[in-house]
Amino acid sequence: MNMQEIDTNLKPSAVLVILSSLILLCTACLVFDLPLSWWVRSVILGLVLVYGGNIFWHTMLLRGKNAILKIALTTDGWEIHDQTTIYPAELGGESTVTTLLCVLRFKVLGENRKRSVIIFRDAIEPEIYRRFVAILRMTKILPSQ
Repeated sequence: MNMQEIDTNLKPSAVLVILSSLILLCTACLVFDLPLSWWVRSVILGLVLVYGGNIFWHTMLLRGKNAILKIALTTDGWEIHDQTTIYPAELGGESTVTTLLCVLRFKVLGENRKRSVIIFRDAIEPEIYRRFVAILRMTKILPSQ
């Protein structure tokens, strides 16, 4: 693998898990503070917890069927991998790269859709993240026109 190639598996980010848990906890507190009867608040709280738990399980822990589990930059271009498929993709110009996180927007080639990936610094190995950020900053992020 040369300097311009990256092949990394993503893992759940502890930062994202903590932030998501705090948001779910704050939402539960707001539901308890609503001026409604206890049984209505209980039903709303149950719905919030079930929905939040579903999002947490499938998205934050990367267990959903559409969760992106791997990103690769090869000599042929970008590839994003979910549980069953490898998608050749083009990195979009609306992507953002910082030292704390990367928000990447990919246009899946051959399809009329985009896929977004948020990569926190702790979701991949530190050395790979540094290389990843450096390569993204050096390469032209805007799609070819």
